[in-house]
Amino acid sequence: MAKKSLNKKPAKSAKTVKIVKAKATKAKKSGKKSVRAEKKAVKPAASSAKVVSIKAKLAAKAAARPEGGKSREHYKIGDVLFYPRQGLCKFETTMREYEIDFYQLRPLNPQMSHATIRVPVGNVEKVGLRRPSSTMTFDAACAYLRKLPNEFETDWRKRNATLTEQTMRGYTTDLLAAAKTFALQDAFKPLSHQERRQYEQIVQFAADEIALVEQGSGTTVSQNLMEYMRQLVSKNRPVVAGAAGR
Repeated sequence: MAKKSLNKKPAKSAKTVKIVKAKATKAKKSGKKSVRAEKKAVKPAASSAKVVSIKAKLAAKAAARPEGGKSREHYKIGDVLFYPRQGLCKFETTMREYEIDFYQLRPLNPQMSHATIRVPVGNVEKVGLRRPSSTMTFDAACAYLRKLPNEFETDWRKRNATLTEQTMRGYTTDLLAAAKTFALQDAFKPLSHQERRQYEQIVQFAADEIALVEQGSGTTVSQNLMEYMRQLVSKNRPVVAGAAGR
């Protein structure tokens, strides 16, 4: 009988081989997980750097905005501001309610001085709150009205859409453009009672801003503006929109 070699290692059983392979596979997977975890740990740093970069760009854009208009400004208590729905108002205070900051305004119009208006600070640009014009004089307003076309839009839907956009945007030039639209309409077809009230209100809002610049009377400026537009329209009869090109 032949003798067994003493140097030969005993063969591993199938069960032992399976256990060894399973451990190796597990170690390999854990190694991949650690690499992924390291990659994930690096990503937030890059993401935060990107956020800082975006914030810096936004801050630069905000600093580049011109003063005045509807850009976000710091208003002081006592400032006179323009609110498209009520005209000139006085900024009374800032208040907080339901975790929202508001500007509290009071209309300068004596008929509306009992009312208070609250504008969410975050919606200042959306609602059109702005500083009054500092350059619009009566002569400048008349010159702007002369430049506007004498075309009249007969489609009331289009006309009302334009008027709504102009009055809600609320710049002084928008108010003058809307006022001329009503003046042209009145020459083409007499205004209804509601339209005339809206026309007079828009003219008064523009007149109050002009009076603030010239330190005059808003009522007087309003009357002069209405008379000027009446003469302007009578000299240049309104043309139906689109008819000039036919």
